[in-house]
Amino acid sequence: MFRLVKQLWIETADFKKPIINLGACFFEISKGGISKEVILNHWSFLMEHSFVEQVSENPPQYQFTEKGKRIQTEKDALDSISGL
Repeated sequence: MFRLVKQLWIETADFKKPIINLGACFFEISKGGISKEVILNHWSFLMEHSFVEQVSENPPQYQFTEKGKRIQTEKDALDSISGL
């Protein structure tokens, strides 16, 4: 999951911009050998647990919530998962 969060940071320029090109983020992660199914499961987890929220439907845009911005390391991601 941290790989997805890290790629989303890049997309948002460290939380300064919304996440606009979600497909490109997923593609970049999949090039590292992670299956589409796993990536989508991680994305669903982030959405379901309010780490990321949708801010616009047309065009679809997302942003990290304050809770999501606290994930700065892989350990933070693991702690967030285990704390739920």
